[in-house]
Parts: sequence; C-alpha cells; structure tokens
Amino acid sequence: MQRRVMQVSRTTLVVASLACSLLVATGSGMAATPPPGQAALPAPVPAEVTLVTGDRVLVGAPVAGRPTLTVEPAPRPVGRIPSFSARYDGDDVYVVPSDVAGLVPSVLDDALFDVTALVRMGYDDRSRPSIPLIVQNTPGLKTLSASPTGLQARAALPSIRGEAAVLPKAQSAAFGKALTKLGGARRVTPATAGAALGGVSRVWLDAPLRATDLDANLTQISAPAAWQSGLSGAGVKVAVLDTGVDAGHPDLAGQVVDAA
Repeated sequence: MQRRVMQVSRTTLVVASLACSLLVATGSGMAATPPPGQAALPAPVPAEVTLVTGDRVLVGAPVAGRPTLTVEPAPRPVGRIPSFSARYDGDDVYVVPSDVAGLVPSVLDDALFDVTALVRMGYDDRSRPSIPLIVQNTPGLKTLSASPTGLQARAALPSIRGEAAVLPKAQSAAFGKALTKLGGARRVTPATAGAALGGVSRVWLDAPLRATDLDANLTQISAPAAWQSGLSGAGVKVAVLDTGVDAGHPDLAGQVVDAA
C-alpha cells in the first residue's frame, strides 16, 4: 500500500482519507468512505483543536462515517507550507504536519496529534485555552523557567527529569516554530532537541486518567453478598505489593502499619 500527500500552498486545507491515500482540497469539506473491511468511526462533536505546532484542525460533521478535517496551518516562512497526513486507527484520527512528522514519536508523543481523542478529553479550543503536557528536560541545559517557546512549567517531576507544563494555545505558534526548525535538522538528539526547545528533549500529552469501573469484578467475587452479611474487612490486615502508595490519602491515613 502506498501513501500519497499532495503539497498545496493555501492557508486552509480540507483533508480526507480514501483507502491508504491522502487527498487535499479546499472548500468542499471532502470526506471519504471507510476502507473495505474497516468499521466507520463514531461521529465526533464538531470542534476546533489547536495542535502543539499552532496548526488548527476543525473536526467537522462526518460523511460516510469519517469526520471532515479542515486544517488551518500556523504561519510558516514563505514557501514552507506543510502538507498534513491523516491517519485512522480505530476510533482515533491523527493529523500530523509534514514538517514535524520526523519528530514523532522520538520527541513528540503521537497522542498530541490525535484530534478526535483531544476532543473527547475536553482539550478542544472551546473547552480549554491551553494544552497540558509532560516534558523531559535535557541534562545540562536550561529549564522551562527560561524557555522561549511558550511552555509554562507547573510542577517538577524529578523521577523522569521533567516537569508538568502547559502550552497556552495563543502561544503555540512560537512552540510550533521551534518544532519545525528542529524537524528540519538532519539528526535529532536530546541535545539538539533541548537547544531548540528551551531545554526540553521529549514532549508527551498529559492525558486525563480515569479509574476502571470495578463493579463487575466485585459482583463476580460476591462482594455485595459479603457486605450484606455484615463483613466489612474491619480488623483485617492486608499486605500490598506496589511501587508505592500515598500514605496521606484519606483511605490510608493512619492505616499503614509498615513498609519496606
């Protein structure tokens, strides 16, 4: 299978996928039928998503099971308008600018370009003005406190030599400019990434996490029947093998007997 990307020099693109090819056009809101044997995606809520590159993607109403994708590129130097590839993976649609594609996933988390997931998470432009990120710092280089790329540090994450950060969408074009410059380098290393991105060598999406619903498991082991009989677990000591717990959590405060 081959992939084809048409290069155009317009400010607004409409990207749609047909089998394994990419079509780029303007104005008509093109969308393609799903490839043979592949289920259609559920319709996303029409929304606009700003990427870390500063490019904006309008995720529109679906046609033949595929959302229409209208891309408005962020400003680039004259003659350097990128192409945009659309990749479908189950319920997710990824839109990646060609001038940073070489940084995925070595520097940039591919989840940063999953526009349908970003909408589901509430990271679209209507829902929040910034993109939450986790970044890893390059040893020996300046940290985000002096970053010229628009990133703003929120909390230190020493276990990964990094920080939780946000990228205000109003400043994403500045970060995108640094990314596209880095994307044009012949060889990208943590040192070259750090030099271009204000001390940052890796960038991940700080995605929301939700606990798995355990109700089905509790029913399978007859826990509700045990509770109804009066068993609560009071007085029972439990040993937990884990990488660590928050001993100050309300459920654990004063309950942890020992740790090793």
